[in-house]
Amino acid sequence: MEGELTIRKAVPEDIPSIPTVAQTSWNNTYKGLIPLDVQNKFIKRAYSDESMSNRINFSIFLVAELKGNIVGFANFFRENSQAELGAIYILPENQGLGIGTKLFNMGLKELPNVTELLVHVEHGNESAYAFYIAKGFEFSKEFEEEFFGHTLKTKQLSMKIQQSEIV
Repeated sequence: MEGELTIRKAVPEDIPSIPTVAQTSWNNTYKGLIPLDVQNKFIKRAYSDESMSNRINFSIFLVAELKGNIVGFANFFRENSQAELGAIYILPENQGLGIGTKLFNMGLKELPNVTELLVHVEHGNESAYAFYIAKGFEFSKEFEEEFFGHTLKTKQLSMKIQQSEIV
């Protein structure tokens, strides 16, 4: 990566690249966990131009840019002293390079006065679960939810944040 990686807030010009990262990452991450047609329905809605414009303008949406290409992103939603990490996805060929950690750390810096961060992980997504546990999250509950006609088993993790610990 030799210093070519940039983590920054997303801008409208990034919108065309983000759904490709989402689609590729979802297909890789959720193969065998969530049917492909369900993934496609979700991606089409969650990463439409309108949805992306709203997310860029009204939440913390960060992108990882490598050699001029978007290779990952993270999306944080804040509500008072609590926030949720709604998404963090890296293209499969760029995973394991520390990009997710850089996105996560930058997101924490963008959340002043937040004391708790939540994240939801699909049951069976062991790499994401291990990533969040390594970052200091703890399991809080598991629940089922209906998702485009498919039942998900979701784990909620939470992390208490001490603002003095953010680097």
